[in-house]
Amino acid sequence: MNKKRDHDSQERLILVLNGGSTSLKFALFSNTLDRVAHGSVSGLGTTAGNFKAAAKSGPEISESINSPHLQQAIERVAHWLAAFLKDKNVHAVGHRFVHGGLKHARHCSLTRDILNDLKKAVPFDPEHMPDQIKVASFFYRHFSLAQHTACFDTAFHHDLPIRAQMLPLPVRYFDRGIRKFGFHGISCAYLLNELANLAGADAARGRVIVAHLGGGSSITAIHNGRSQDTSMSFSSTSGIPMATRSGDLDPMLAWYFFKTERMSPAKFSEMVTKESGLCGLSGGFSDMRQLLKRRATDARARTAVEIFCYQARKCIASMAAGMGGVETLIFSGGIAENNACIREEICEGLGFLGLRISARPNRQSAAVISDPSSKVAVRVIPTDEEREIARIVLNETGRRKQGKAYGKNTLG
Repeated sequence: MNKKRDHDSQERLILVLNGGSTSLKFALFSNTLDRVAHGSVSGLGTTAGNFKAAAKSGPEISESINSPHLQQAIERVAHWLAAFLKDKNVHAVGHRFVHGGLKHARHCSLTRDILNDLKKAVPFDPEHMPDQIKVASFFYRHFSLAQHTACFDTAFHHDLPIRAQMLPLPVRYFDRGIRKFGFHGISCAYLLNELANLAGADAARGRVIVAHLGGGSSITAIHNGRSQDTSMSFSSTSGIPMATRSGDLDPMLAWYFFKTERMSPAKFSEMVTKESGLCGLSGGFSDMRQLLKRRATDARARTAVEIFCYQARKCIASMAAGMGGVETLIFSGGIAENNACIREEICEGLGFLGLRISARPNRQSAAVISDPSSKVAVRVIPTDEEREIARIVLNETGRRKQGKAYGKNTLG
């Protein structure tokens, strides 16, 4: 049997790579979006690193890694994939990028030219982009025969209305491309598809607010299937307080700290991205699970949780005001999916929107937690960015086969 026929006879899979600031996730999907395998290296840069991987038909493996760095994580994932993919073929790879920069507002085929463009976009998100580019560069070489697709978190928000998109700065900066970019777009797209599957197309076309609450948190207003506004703005540090990110601050604080403490721009950036939010408010605890355990006896932990819920509630209300109402509120992300008390405390002050949740379904993290009398359907939908990336890859590779998209992949 020749190589081409042997290659074509193999099971064809989509590999998804999702790199974050502290983890590297991967998943393998069939062309029907069936998850074949998945895994992750977590705890990058900490002493509590861990590698997990599981195939659909097999036991999960889990092993500790002491103080893993990104290159170590990449090589561990590649080693596991090499062993798993003996009689299988990765024919397409989807790469998550937080930012597309000024030039790339849509998901697209990945070429060397586009990769170089993304390197120029690093200043827009220096926390995530360098690592995501490093991951992509390695797996381009590793899977040189596959079609590669760049999937951008900013793509979902590209067509924001001008009233939400334009920052109140001198207009010359908007003319240079400085605007609200918005993030968590891949998650928003997935959740909107899931809402259509669960409640029908009319619900997905209605006024929807997505509260994606996790280590990074954002709240997005969606109407007619399009983003209308979102809490994260020029950077993923803005919006509501997060695990270690401050959320919105008075911009004059940068000047104040420079004048009073001679704080450099680099130090200010480090403070608002890695030392603030829940971590800063509580005195060092960024994990919501720890804060909820401590808040009965720790006033700082209690205050951190209260501020997080207050800011989320306020943001949801403002998004509803901007759209002229809300018909569906979706809770998603690690904090919102797993903590009934957080959902309850956020919703407590939203009765004026006609929103009411039911205690028992909320405690059970049911799919629908709103009371039957509620005018707003409140849902808990676990997000699945990897599956959404695989869907994007299928769409993009389909366009290329029809000759409508981005030309031949030149990598490899």
